Amino acid sequence: MAPPANDRRVPSVMALPPETINDIVNNHTQELALRVEEIALRKQEDANSFEFAKQQLEAQLKDRNEQRQHDHKMRRQSFVLVGFLALILAVLWWPCRYGMAKMR
Repeated sequence: MAPPANDRRVPSVMALPPETINDIVNNHTQELALRVEEIALRKQEDANSFEFAKQQLEAQLKDRNEQRQHDHKMRRQSFVLVGFLALILAVLWWPCRYGMAKMR
């Protein structure tokens, strides 16, 4: 009788020479060691990314606070300037109006 079509003939481990088995085991051991190193590197990259992002947020917070303080200072100076100009206009306008009333 012929073997079924889906019957795969896989050589048994006993049929492989011991050097080949040792090579396979050594290759798998090296692959596992590389994977462990890769995982450790990924964890370190994640930790570094987290620290960098945290520092960026802190710098952004500081910049925004400084910008708010600057905007507040500029707004205050603008109000003082507008008030001063209004006072000068009032001082100049008042004698003109008062003087015109005396001439009538």
